[in-house]
Amino acid sequence: MKRLVSIRVALVIFFQLLSSCYLAHAANGQASLLWNREPIDEVLTQPQTDPKISEKLRHVKEVSNWGHDKLGLKGEAFQTLSRIDRKAVAWNVTASRELAFIPKTWWFPIVGTVPYLGYFSEAKANAAAQELKAEGWDVVTQEVSGYSTLGWFKDPLVSTQLEYSNWYLTRLVIHESTHNTLWLPGSVDFNESFASFVEITGALQYARETEGESSENYKRKLNYLVESAKIRAQFRACAKKLDALYKSNLTDVEKRAQKSQIIQAFKRQLTETRAPNQTADQEQREYNNADFLSFLRYESGQEYFEEQFKSCRKEWPCFFAKMQALTEPPANWKKQIQD
Repeated sequence: MKRLVSIRVALVIFFQLLSSCYLAHAANGQASLLWNREPIDEVLTQPQTDPKISEKLRHVKEVSNWGHDKLGLKGEAFQTLSRIDRKAVAWNVTASRELAFIPKTWWFPIVGTVPYLGYFSEAKANAAAQELKAEGWDVVTQEVSGYSTLGWFKDPLVSTQLEYSNWYLTRLVIHESTHNTLWLPGSVDFNESFASFVEITGALQYARETEGESSENYKRKLNYLVESAKIRAQFRACAKKLDALYKSNLTDVEKRAQKSQIIQAFKRQLTETRAPNQTADQEQREYNNADFLSFLRYESGQEYFEEQFKSCRKEWPCFFAKMQALTEPPANWKKQIQD
């Protein structure tokens, strides 16, 4: 009861700070996740719990504890389970100028400036996306597999996440726990790219330690990363072409025509490559500037993080200490689109 009271007090204060329907929606969605939490240890003892679900829950707990012990990740996330009746934990809406890679941003307390809005309702996300499109923005709405409250609350595992493979769950737990460990306000691209680096590097280390480098499972993971790197290169190459087009002296009409041609060529290339886990629906979708900004948000600066990690002899305490000493992203930490 004491725990619930403390959460209620925190949320009352939070609600007093709200000044928009959007923030009220976000707070209500977060509160719902918190109210419905069940300790994973209790779920594991319930006779009605499916054995496959139990296996996933044990895996999540193991990875969470491993990340704390081996990587130094902070927070007490993923020790509880919250059941929801929707297909995703949330939906993000990202917007960009039509003929420039300039994101629309919003500012909120604690997290600072962010280049997206998150919704706990798909209908609300779609409605917000339609409003932005009507204003002339390129927009993309994406399902959110997981997110972090940056250590303010003990984030639960959400029932929809139990549909993921153990490999994906490993990465999810490490990624979101990294946000609990470090978050530079107003620097979303840095934060997401940093978490992506820790996610992949940490997940591979976990796989090596638990499966062995010679195992077929580990080799499949390495192959997955090789194929993913090809897709990242294609996204960056297309973004580079589009950026050059937008900065040219062509008219807007000419830019729109060439933009369509570049993106169609990119889609054909993507289909030929067959991205990991790519579905037919994804291959048929229409891409725009918001897609590229969203993609690059998680895939920038990996060379910088790799360099810093190597300078620490790949020792996690040293690496995290370096990153936590930052008050803002260092200059030139990531490749620009035109690089």
